[in-house]
Amino acid sequence: MAPPTVKDLLDARGKHQFAMLRVETLEEAEAAAKAGVELLSVPPSMVMDRRLRDVAPPGAAAPGRLRPPRSSRTSPTGSGPERLRRTA
Repeated sequence: MAPPTVKDLLDARGKHQFAMLRVETLEEAEAAAKAGVELLSVPPSMVMDRRLRDVAPPGAAAPGRLRPPRSSRTSPTGSGPERLRRTA
């Protein structure tokens, strides 16, 4: 099966929910492909690695970076309990 094209993704909108998974290693990419995951989020350095296509040929890969965990992000206005405490 060939990787989905942009047209395939657009045509499937509202008809099919694609499985997407963040992978960090080639081993994870291979396991995801074997499990039927259709879209892979990979580190930017992995997108140009030819070995990715060897281990996960059917998947569409998109570069992305991980966001820090929610607990470590700060908001300039505060949110949730912090905001409530200040206004109470």
